[in-house]
Amino acid sequence: MMDSANALEGWPIEEVIHRAPAKNDLYGGMYHLVKDCLRQFCDGLALRPTEFTLLHVDAAKLPETLAVVNKEQPGSFDRIEVSSVKL
Repeated sequence: MMDSANALEGWPIEEVIHRAPAKNDLYGGMYHLVKDCLRQFCDGLALRPTEFTLLHVDAAKLPETLAVVNKEQPGSFDRIEVSSVKL
């Protein structure tokens, strides 16, 4: 996502409007929507066993890497993309 991108574009606008504390407060509505999503995610983590494996590999090599790392469910993964900013 570019720095100039609008964060509202990634969320269903009906849900954002529904949660808006004031009539035209779209970013306030987005705040509440994201907060609710994160709360549901955290509650879900508490209810079932969860395992995180952090990998630093080229996406093209991910299937073969997962076949070695995750033998119980090969090919099963969720991806979180991060910025390429070097610190």
